[in-house]
Amino acid sequence: MTAIVFGTGVGRRTAMFAGLALLAASVFIVGAWAGVVRIWPVRYSLQLLDGLPKPFVSAPESRPFAGDSAGRLTSYAGKIEIQCPKQTERTAVILIAGQSNAANSAAQRHNTRYPDRVLNFAGGRCYIAASPLLGSTGFAGEYWTLMADELIDTGAFDHIILSPVAVGASSIAQWAQGGALNASMIPLLQDLNARYRITHVLWHQGESDFALKTDPARYKEQLLSFVATLRANGIDATVFVSTATRCLPGWSERNAIQAAQQELASSRPGFKPGVDTDKLLEPQDRYDDCHFADSGEVKTARAWAAILAQRL
Repeated sequence: MTAIVFGTGVGRRTAMFAGLALLAASVFIVGAWAGVVRIWPVRYSLQLLDGLPKPFVSAPESRPFAGDSAGRLTSYAGKIEIQCPKQTERTAVILIAGQSNAANSAAQRHNTRYPDRVLNFAGGRCYIAASPLLGSTGFAGEYWTLMADELIDTGAFDHIILSPVAVGASSIAQWAQGGALNASMIPLLQDLNARYRITHVLWHQGESDFALKTDPARYKEQLLSFVATLRANGIDATVFVSTATRCLPGWSERNAIQAAQQELASSRPGFKPGVDTDKLLEPQDRYDDCHFADSGEVKTARAWAAILAQRL
């Protein structure tokens, strides 16, 4: 075997430092390029950092964001408030509930192309829809704004009001009556229902319960309990239930939570099937085998728009 020797003493140290310098320079160049073009994971990391508290901020009114007891965003720097429009027969008012894939956890942020027609309702006020949406947890992207734009493009509605209440990593038990998220959601429902008639409820949740091995009968019971809370608060809109269980290694297709979701969606009055993201999305449509990459956002937004464009 031939050995390559850089010499002794000063020569070896010089070679070592030269190698480290070359490595550092390479990392810097690649990192700088990634930061400029904002590819994932740099882009996604930057999106998350955008929402972190700044150490120099002291006045409450100047904080970059605020949240409720569940971590749902109640304010976020840069949001543009506009007057809430009157509801007509061509206004969709959409309540969005579930866990991280219904919240602000996707790879790409979006701004609506219809700033006077696609709005985010939160705290009794309307804002031009832009990621991250107020009302959900997380600081990254979401696909609901894309969905709303698609519905405007197709002429299905004149205005879309998005009102999310989603909380990342949440289980069905937290949304059932007696759960913390059920209780914290009620004032949000009352705010929305005081101004608008909710036309659609979109439910995307189940990844946590697949991991927890929740009994499917119990899952159905608790989802019905969540819907009972909606009905008790004057919300009679159809509930569209996603088939959603895929998240991280260990997932298996044709699982019991999927079956529970599909059974409720297809057999109960007041329910309809939502998007089956377990089936719709390929592995490359998720950036971590769980949350949606850019392509997953686009596919899911279009699939939801196709469902909601069909008049009830």
